[in-house]
Amino acid sequence: MCRGAVVVGAFVVCAWLTGCNKPEPPLYPAGGTVKFPDGKPAAGATVEFSAAHDGRTYNARAEVDAAGRFQLKTTLNGEEKDGAIVGAHKVVVVSPPYGGPGPAGDPVPVRYADYGTSGLTFEVAPGGANDYPIAVGRK
Repeated sequence: MCRGAVVVGAFVVCAWLTGCNKPEPPLYPAGGTVKFPDGKPAAGATVEFSAAHDGRTYNARAEVDAAGRFQLKTTLNGEEKDGAIVGAHKVVVVSPPYGGPGPAGDPVPVRYADYGTSGLTFEVAPGGANDYPIAVGRK
């Protein structure tokens, strides 16, 4: 009876360890532009893509440069890596902080800073261009 409990216990520990050490999902290059309707770049803003994979949520982030471009990076196991996971992503764009580092840009309307109100969704594909033009209104 004791040996059976040890075998079951060993199985549970192995299953737990295996479940906690899931392989990292592959990342694919993804980026784009963030501009206002007049074509002015949303310089200094932060873009974040969020998607679920294998029971976890992964966020890819980037700062928008002076030309309005961004390239996403995802943090996996404490290490920042280029790209985003494959699949459908909800997207937010957050204004640069006032007085913060980086270029001072026009404020992005607050509705774009919430996944529920931004209205932005994009699909990251394994072999796609993954280049997303994001237009943010002024209101």
